[in-house]
Amino acid sequence: MLRSLIEHHHHWVLVLFGIGLTVILTVIFTWRSAVNQDIMVGRPSPRTINADRDLTFESQLLTEAKRREAANDPRNLVYNEDTQIHGQQREQLQATFSVINSIRDNPSLNLDQQRGQLTELPSLPLSDTLAITILEADDDTWQRIKDQTNALYDRTLRENNYSLDQTTLADIKIRYLPYNLPSSLQQDQRAVVLYLVEQTLHVNRTLNQEETERRQQTARNAVQSVSKDVVNGENIVRQGDTVSAEQYEILVKMGLITPELGLDGFMGRLLLALLVALGLGMALYIDQHNLLTWPRALLVILILTVIPILFGRVFINTWLNFPETFALAIVAIPLAALFNTNLALIVSALVSIVLMFLGEGALQVGMISFAGALCGIYAIRRADRAMAFMMAGVWIALGVFATAMVWRLIQPQGVTWQQTMFTLIFSVLNGGITAMMSLTLHNVLGRVAGIVTPMQLLELAHPNQPLLRRLMQEAPGTYHHSVVVSNLAEQAAERIGADTLLTRVGAYYHDIGKMLRPFFFTDNQYDRSNVHDNLDPQTSAKLIADHVIEGAKIARQHKIPEQIVNFIVEHHGTDVIRYFYQQALQAEDSVDINNYRYPGPKPQSKETAILMLADGVEATVRSKEQSGMLVAERHEDDDHQAPKGCQSIAQVVNQSIDMRIASGQLDQSPLTQHDLNTIRQSFVKTLQGIYHPRVEYPKLIREAQPK
Repeated sequence: MLRSLIEHHHHWVLVLFGIGLTVILTVIFTWRSAVNQDIMVGRPSPRTINADRDLTFESQLLTEAKRREAANDPRNLVYNEDTQIHGQQREQLQATFSVINSIRDNPSLNLDQQRGQLTELPSLPLSDTLAITILEADDDTWQRIKDQTNALYDRTLRENNYSLDQTTLADIKIRYLPYNLPSSLQQDQRAVVLYLVEQTLHVNRTLNQEETERRQQTARNAVQSVSKDVVNGENIVRQGDTVSAEQYEILVKMGLITPELGLDGFMGRLLLALLVALGLGMALYIDQHNLLTWPRALLVILILTVIPILFGRVFINTWLNFPETFALAIVAIPLAALFNTNLALIVSALVSIVLMFLGEGALQVGMISFAGALCGIYAIRRADRAMAFMMAGVWIALGVFATAMVWRLIQPQGVTWQQTMFTLIFSVLNGGITAMMSLTLHNVLGRVAGIVTPMQLLELAHPNQPLLRRLMQEAPGTYHHSVVVSNLAEQAAERIGADTLLTRVGAYYHDIGKMLRPFFFTDNQYDRSNVHDNLDPQTSAKLIADHVIEGAKIARQHKIPEQIVNFIVEHHGTDVIRYFYQQALQAEDSVDINNYRYPGPKPQSKETAILMLADGVEATVRSKEQSGMLVAERHEDDDHQAPKGCQSIAQVVNQSIDMRIASGQLDQSPLTQHDLNTIRQSFVKTLQGIYHPRVEYPKLIREAQPK
């Protein structure tokens, strides 16, 4: 029920897989270690911390300081200057003087009227105090006020190069004019001069905001990133010292502190997790579509993806110090052995990319670990011996060592012979540990995923296996048939690129259900009478079909892997038990054909489909051979007519395979027409080797005489 539901909603299975992987990776990426989290900028350090490795990184703080300094260079300031404003202001000042003169010299105006007009001047209104001072001054004094005003105005402009911006003008009014008033005038008269000059001075130099910002940005961009070098053992911060922003940055880059994540940091890590899940999901959908209906396999893939990322995240400082020790191949090899090379490569590439984001200087960790995984994946072609894992470990050690040395040699500081020795030692350890751990994971996770491993298959193929011994003792004819079928199927599987070992072992166990009632099957009847002669056709058909159901029960009771059970339940598909169906039709007019079918399902894989064809072909050829109805292959120009009912091996093979194709038994298997043609040729070749014509040796004419 559950499997059927999953098969019909495998897209949702993939979505749930992606969501689960995204959530797990996001938690890993955003996890903060409690170590050194009590260290804060501007607070005394609770402990002394030294660098645990050499590190060169681009300092954002130092780079930003340099860029800020470059942008604030006064040479980047651009001003717009109006050279006519000062002349216009001076003319306006002279015009103001002329108006004041006319008011002072007008005899028709009394003092109050004159004061009123001065306070209401449109160009330069005066206060009552200043107006009274001007009106009470005699002509000589008033002339001196005008002369001093013009002189102070001109001198102020001259000393500032006739260039006044807002800041300069404000500074002049506060720091220059009050201290440069003429001492020959009285206090109230100096106030008039100060007011007139202040009101006449005007800004003629304004900042060009757009051009200034452009130059500042250009200056910022011209500053290259500032690198910070930290030496192994160098003191970063001492206990009790106030932690600076620069020290805190070094601690973060060294991975000794995990800073709090802002929204941008969280979103970045979430996006990285989504990209990993999306990449793996697309790989599964495109290249491993069959796994979407296999929850246990998806669980194993999830585990093998998360484990290296988790270890990389938690122990990142160890890997940064000793990048040769990160054994990504420990999970890459089981993926390649349990599933296939493509999936292992994709997972390894995704994990390596993630590793490069985990810390400053983690690029080498990702590259070296991927090189080791790559060597391991292609070295473990056939995981059918422990020695295969050992040889993979050797190739991993070589790959890790070579990549690590290339990385170190291209660095500016070069490499010492001590570093070379340590690299070699760690690479060998990586290969050795990977060989042992991947072998263990391969066996353990194979059981978790419900995948039978090559070593399990070799164990199951051993004749001392309890079920095979029982089959040999209780149903020897069936055992012999299974061995012949296994040879037939294995040869065909090899020629079309299917799993030969799985096919052979599946053939060994496909008929174990016959052990319960061995004499109900012609394989084991020998000279006995046929028990079906005393049974009705439907009962006989049920007893024959039951060997599939009973075989699956026996296999599961003995913990036989489900992939082998598939051979038992699928090797007859839903085919009709024709012999008893024909008997029933002869006895009755109306017969339900479904009572004469095997329970199925139809073969779902190349291997089980090959077994179905081999089982049917072998039984038919053996029956023909035993009844003398099997003849040698004839050529087209052969005029000799074979007896009626006789067939050659090729004819039997083609007829048997065509019959199953016509009945739709191969509709759900991935076999192609090319595969079927190859299988036909393989069956004919193998069967001709088994059932070849025998040479009849002549009788001995006389005994050999001793010399």
